[in-house]
Amino acid sequence: MTRIINPISARNKKGERGHAVVELAFVWSFLWLLITGVYQFGNAFFIYSRLEAAASNAAMLGSRLNYDIADSGASLTTKVKNMAVYGDPAGGSTPLVPSLTTANVSVDAPGPYPTHITVTIQNYTITNLFHNFALPDKPRVTAAYAGNVVCSSGC
Repeated sequence: MTRIINPISARNKKGERGHAVVELAFVWSFLWLLITGVYQFGNAFFIYSRLEAAASNAAMLGSRLNYDIADSGASLTTKVKNMAVYGDPAGGSTPLVPSLTTANVSVDAPGPYPTHITVTIQNYTITNLFHNFALPDKPRVTAAYAGNVVCSSGC
């Protein structure tokens, strides 16, 4: 007995019109949410990483600068803040991270003979399209002080 295979006849597709559009809408919504979430997280992670590197570089610079007893380390603090914000102890015009200012940087060098320098980025908010991430007192980096303590006015 030989079996004859008949081709499947074309079904009546009138009742299935628009199903592909509906399926596309569901899949696209899910994919859009997934891609947006990955972008938001990646952007926040990137900015936090830059903040952490800026604080680390500033703390390392501060640990090697001279601490002047005459001005209670104000010149050291200014240079460290500029390093954290602009990547240059002399200052600059474009911050390393959007909306970061020297007011967001806290430098702690307990004097008159500091043993360590702590640089903290405080009250910074990572602004994303759908969700903002507040970073109260983060990141914070401490480095052992290896500079010289001097007195420029002949204390």
